Amino acid sequence: MSDLPIRNRVAEAGIYELNLLELQPELDIETLDISQFLHEGLILIEKEFKAAMQQFDWSVFSEKIVCLTCTTDAIIPQWAYLIFAEKLKGIALEISLEKPESIQHKK
Repeated sequence: MSDLPIRNRVAEAGIYELNLLELQPELDIETLDISQFLHEGLILIEKEFKAAMQQFDWSVFSEKIVCLTCTTDAIIPQWAYLIFAEKLKGIALEISLEKPESIQHKK
């Protein structure tokens, strides 16, 4: 073995550490409660549901991340989520079924 001191060649290389999380822009996260489109907040009646979707102002979600949630114990058919995705396409940056807190922790 040599009597030379141990050198940290990585530190001497002048490598710059870049934290990409610091460069990520802050994004607005909005929650959309599906129950507001349901009959009495519980039952999805297709005709009423589609009429409520047509009347809703989707521009409030412009350039935002939208978290779909239902605050009641309603059973939502899968096709309803597809309609939400179609309405928000081109308006929202992202559509998620996660809680807003989960999305913030991923940043």
